[in-house]
Amino acid sequence: MYRGVEIPLRYFKVAVFLQDGSLAATGYVVDQTPQLADLDDVPKPGAVGEDAPPLGPFRTFQVPIRDIAALTGLDLDQLAWG
Repeated sequence: MYRGVEIPLRYFKVAVFLQDGSLAATGYVVDQTPQLADLDDVPKPGAVGEDAPPLGPFRTFQVPIRDIAALTGLDLDQLAWG
């Protein structure tokens, strides 16, 4: 919460689509915690994928769907294959 307003620290998206006639899915998480680091009263949780290799100036937000399921508590088992 910042100045009485709740600020989402992370956003997620799961896109489900047909690819060559089969169901496919991909997941994304955007963590804006680093951009809020200078705000004193915003919690500082660890970022998703802390063990991911450094990518330099390039940032990717794609994550395994099972990571989104763990982060949100949603049942995404039907989409988290592979």
